[in-house]
Amino acid sequence: MAWLHSAPKALNKDETRKPRIVEFYKEDPRLKLPNCEEAEYMTGYFRLSGMSGSNGYGAVPLTWQEIQAFDNCSGLHLDSWERRQLRNMSQVYCNVKAENPNISPYVREFTEEEEIAFGSIQLKAMENSEKKASEI
Repeated sequence: MAWLHSAPKALNKDETRKPRIVEFYKEDPRLKLPNCEEAEYMTGYFRLSGMSGSNGYGAVPLTWQEIQAFDNCSGLHLDSWERRQLRNMSQVYCNVKAENPNISPYVREFTEEEEIAFGSIQLKAMENSEKKASEI
């Protein structure tokens, strides 16, 4: 909410600065996401992945190595379609962010059920990791 109530940098000295919420107030499509239904879980994965990387000059799409590391460390065992979607989502996110740096990132609070489910996935991944380490 604080982001919406802050004002972006003025491009001209004569320009008056207005809070972003004034610009976005009337059903701005940037505040709505498409209905994903069966693939809604991908929005959560995208958010957990970090959505983008950084090269020091701004947001860059997640690399395949970062997506692989996210998959390995999260214990989610993403299939190839899910990995491609994370990459595509990151590319689109960075393109939109480059066109309009004042746009708000998508944020949605996780439900308690989602947090518990993800926590159990992480716990299983750690248990599997410890089991494999003890076999060595």
